[in-house]
Amino acid sequence: MKDEFSRCHPGINFIFYLLVLGVTLFYIHPVLLVLSGVTAAAYLFRLRGGKGLVQVCLLALPVVVLSAVINPLFSHQGLTILGYLPSGNPVTLESVVYGLCTGGMMGVVILWCATWQDVMTEDKVVYLFGKGFPALALIFSMVLRFLPLFLTQAKRVMAAQRCVGRDVGEGTPWQRLKKGVRVLSILVTWSLEHSVDTADSMRARGYGLRGRTLYHPFRWDGRSTALASGMAMCFGCVAAGVVTGQLNMLYFPVWQLNGTTVPACVCYALYGVLCALPLILNLVEDLKWRYWMCKI
Repeated sequence: MKDEFSRCHPGINFIFYLLVLGVTLFYIHPVLLVLSGVTAAAYLFRLRGGKGLVQVCLLALPVVVLSAVINPLFSHQGLTILGYLPSGNPVTLESVVYGLCTGGMMGVVILWCATWQDVMTEDKVVYLFGKGFPALALIFSMVLRFLPLFLTQAKRVMAAQRCVGRDVGEGTPWQRLKKGVRVLSILVTWSLEHSVDTADSMRARGYGLRGRTLYHPFRWDGRSTALASGMAMCFGCVAAGVVTGQLNMLYFPVWQLNGTTVPACVCYALYGVLCALPLILNLVEDLKWRYWMCKI
């Protein structure tokens, strides 16, 4: 299934993730976190299906649980006491809520980063940063691509070792450890050689030289301008709500959420639209496709 948001200009993709992750990371608000998390999970489901969503959620769940459990053990701020630890320190409702929110924030960031991996491909990264920061763009694109390549190569190496009777899953624990170390040694050697070959290839092609042009199929058009303006408007309204106190959030000494006022609801709605932008674009494209299919 094609993703319409991935076909947008790389600048639009980068601005979207910059705004959404910026709000998620730097302003921990429960309602904003829920909106961001739900839309991130829905978008990841569209990109990778149910299996991919479950895999990422299983990765994010321990982070949320650990934050929710560890924070009340070390932070005892707050006035609402729920109980006492064996050490005598109190467990407060405010510390539990803050731990849940910080864990949820990290979990939502993991979901958005998973979608980033599918949307922001290496050619987009090089296009955005290659001209101003060629070395940084090359390193960043190599890092993004390293893990998938490493996992693919690991499967190939283990399959080759299995064919010569050195299956990692067979034998005593000591034998399995020796076989695993051999596979790891092969992978480390391969990764070093691959990095050197990539660097030599890029240098031979003149990467980073002054005046060198780059081919790219991306074009900024009126649609990109409209999307950028819409995202800026939504973010500006949310920022205004934070500055004016409409989205006020207090964790200590007493947990207190802002009232459900009309400006606050408008900010929630606009932030939801901002987070759901990839889903909205895909929905519009699907409707257009069905409409023209009915015309045939």
